Amino acid sequence: MAGEHHGQDPSFFRFLEWAYQASVHGVGRTGTAQDMARTYLARHGNDPHRAARALIRWQNTKAATAGFISGLGPARQCRGRAVCAGAHDYRHRRHGRPRYP
Repeated sequence: MAGEHHGQDPSFFRFLEWAYQASVHGVGRTGTAQDMARTYLARHGNDPHRAARALIRWQNTKAATAGFISGLGPARQCRGRAVCAGAHDYRHRRHGRPRYP
């Protein structure tokens, strides 16, 4: 990366650079960004607006699914433990639900 990053962890910026390169050029079995664009365009009648909306919708779906699944682990670990009662109470108060069903 160009320039110095004062007070920043250089390994973080190396990771960002790697992630950028991987997203543009592909890594492993994943294709390049251009391959993905061509695929979405072909699937959506070469309409760039429809293809972009479909890509964004699919990426949002994947992110939401990953977030939901990663949230299940702590919930299962907390079941029946007094240590997790505070987090449980906060979650229910935040959503306006009663503490106990």
